Amino acid sequence: MLTIFKKKKKGGGVTIDASSVAALAVSKRRPRARRTRSRSLAGLAPGSSGFASAYLNTLNDPFEYPAVKLGYDCFVPSSLHTAYLRQKITTNADGSFAVFSFPGSGTGFLNTNVSGAAGVTWTNASSANAAAALANYTAARFISGGIRAIALVADTNPSGVLFAGTQPIISMNTLYATSPTTLSSYVSSNIGLGTHGAVALSRPQDNDSFVFWSSHITSWSASALSQASVPYIVGLGFPASTSVWVEVIQNFEVLQNNGSAVIGLSNDMPNSEPTASDYFASPERLMSAIRPYLSNAGIMDAVGAVGTKIHPALGLAVSAARHAFGHGRNTPSYDAAIHSRSKMNTVVMEEMKEEL
Repeated sequence: MLTIFKKKKKGGGVTIDASSVAALAVSKRRPRARRTRSRSLAGLAPGSSGFASAYLNTLNDPFEYPAVKLGYDCFVPSSLHTAYLRQKITTNADGSFAVFSFPGSGTGFLNTNVSGAAGVTWTNASSANAAAALANYTAARFISGGIRAIALVADTNPSGVLFAGTQPIISMNTLYATSPTTLSSYVSSNIGLGTHGAVALSRPQDNDSFVFWSSHITSWSASALSQASVPYIVGLGFPASTSVWVEVIQNFEVLQNNGSAVIGLSNDMPNSEPTASDYFASPERLMSAIRPYLSNAGIMDAVGAVGTKIHPALGLAVSAARHAFGHGRNTPSYDAAIHSRSKMNTVVMEEMKEEL
């Protein structure tokens, strides 16, 4: 408590010490407001926000952003591998098609159906570099992936309709018994104009999504349940024999086989870059941090997302993530990978334009 000492003056007046007045002024001065960190970052370890942003980037747009290493249950150096395939298909006479991508670089990487809206005839294909994966890696952990499609329709023709979504914990056999019409009726299906393209994304679905599986390399059996959600796109009502460009990408963290690397424990052989396990104690902690900022798994009217990063749906998700976590890791290898993918997407768009 502040005490003011009064001095009596001749004539009965009272004066206040100048030093007491100064002390009173100081005591009434408001304390300086403390700077607080974003609420979304509360409880996160230093450096974790940058990693969370990089992981969100590849989950929300695997075509544009490279994968990151998770590091869980991995006691030897791991690597990153991208499985990729681009293919042109032609719609049935009734203007329908359907495609889906089963997580894993082998059989089922891309599955196409052009047998009619009610048809259940599917054709599958492995990734373009499946043989290289089989030769060099023994197991893989799914990181991110998706499928996108653009129908090449002249402006004078009806555009048709596209549906896109993702199915959790499902087998290829179940999907092989499903027609495009049935697939489009799933509650996970989003709808959009056929001329504007669509993107469907794969998502981790449980702890098994973060496990290393040899079948990601060697191929899954058709009866096996997926270890990440299965993205799909359906087209209905297009002109007969419409050309549709389909692209699939899947990013993996991989363990090299004995013929490709020395497998062992050594202090001088750490993972070359930080992993999720450096910042988040478990996959559950990682997913809890980023889940509010994931984009919708089915993105419609996605021409703006193919070859660019300006599509509104993706833009909102990326903007929210960057507000919470920043722009992601700023390392030469990460930035170079982003630049490389941007160039690849530009080439893809130019090749598609030549088809019109």
